[in-house]
Amino acid sequence: MLHRPKIYPFYGKKEVFFCKTTQKSVYKGLICKNMFINHTIHAREKKAPGQSPFAFVTKLLQTYNPPLCSPSITLPNKPFSPPKKSYILYIGKREDPMKDLDQTIVTGNKTIRFRPSEVRPHLIVLYPQTQFKQIPLSVGSVILGRGQDADIHLDDELVSRKHCKLTFDGTRITVEDLGSTNGTYVDGNPITSAPLGPDNRLQLGTMILKVEFKDATEEAIARELFEAATTDALTKIANRRTFMDRSLGELALARRNNYYVHCIMVDVDHFKRVNDTWGHQCGDLVLKEVAKILKEEKRESDLLARYGGEEFVLLQCGIGPEDAKKSAERLRAAVESHRFSWDDAIIPVTISLGLASKQGEFIGKIEELIAESDKYLYIAKEDGRNQVASA
Repeated sequence: MLHRPKIYPFYGKKEVFFCKTTQKSVYKGLICKNMFINHTIHAREKKAPGQSPFAFVTKLLQTYNPPLCSPSITLPNKPFSPPKKSYILYIGKREDPMKDLDQTIVTGNKTIRFRPSEVRPHLIVLYPQTQFKQIPLSVGSVILGRGQDADIHLDDELVSRKHCKLTFDGTRITVEDLGSTNGTYVDGNPITSAPLGPDNRLQLGTMILKVEFKDATEEAIARELFEAATTDALTKIANRRTFMDRSLGELALARRNNYYVHCIMVDVDHFKRVNDTWGHQCGDLVLKEVAKILKEEKRESDLLARYGGEEFVLLQCGIGPEDAKKSAERLRAAVESHRFSWDDAIIPVTISLGLASKQGEFIGKIEELIAESDKYLYIAKEDGRNQVASA
């Protein structure tokens, strides 16, 4: 236990003090780290009986090598464990080292003031949660709809290609229906034109939206919370829940347009061996590198996620089966050719892939597509790994 030290002041070219203590580690943590003391010196000599503190410190200053009277002092960094009741000499502010460190810091202006940031309206998708987004609105008009030429694209089969128009004049927002098939609703009531405020709910098809005024800080916080809920913490790609939710819209679009949809399950070969040989930190590095490679090699429209453990899943739409096989092979080759290293050791890393494809009306649930691709992944691993298996 650290005893309350007795401070002895000495006035020279620097303010110098020394105190009694029994535990150097506690003392240094309390004094040097939190009190911003620049130098600490441990005096092995003890004060002689009857010797004044002034005389004792003076002797220390004269005998210490280099002398402590120099304006620039270089002190040793060697650890030293002083014996009981030894003196510790330190240079710095003359403050009580046992001062209450929980005391509130008072600034010169008493309060730190922040400049207020601009508040601007944001259109927020509340439902379905899988399509959550917050879109900043500027002065002027924007078109909401399912069509690719809409200013704000909404992925809902019940939303018209050009469904409604939002207008912000700098103070208030109005919504105007553009002759949509299924109508525009505010708070459950059909409208042709109506004001839209933070307390109102806008319904387009199955989607529910609202307007909220936010500053840059609030916008950033909402974005961070959304990313934390939808992103895998280790690999920084979409997590499994996000993949399952977002895939519903992709499958619905493929059914409606008679597109092909492809699900690719990816597994890192012999991943347990990597953990057992080089440790789990190395395993984490491998997963992050593999995720980075897959992200760089996939198309921008492809949906990539970490499915769990050392497994990843990729959803592709709009290409034929042969192109999907070439895409999967490109992913495999990219991982195989990448140089994985840990502590100067080269780690051989490969992946196995299972590819399942469906078209139009034959597309079932995403769970069924994943199960089929997982079956082909098992075949790839049974046949020797580091390959693509498909129908």
